[in-house]
Amino acid sequence: MPIYEYKCDKCENVKKVMQHMTDKQLTNCDECGGPIKKLVSSPKKPHSNDINVKKDNIRKDTQRIRDEIHAGNSNTIDDVLGSA
Repeated sequence: MPIYEYKCDKCENVKKVMQHMTDKQLTNCDECGGPIKKLVSSPKKPHSNDINVKKDNIRKDTQRIRDEIHAGNSNTIDDVLGSA
């Protein structure tokens, strides 16, 4: 479910709200009752640690394939991946 940010025109309070895309937009500030507007925000970027984990998994899989083929247990990458 997306998180939307709203900013009050009167007191400039910023509020983050988890809403479905089909939910009605908020119209009034919880703090002062003034009018609020939905802010334009960017999508969440993947956490750098997530990318590093994926790279590590690729390295481990690549090394496992090399080891299996070198040991003579498999002849092709498909043989190794089929046994995973």
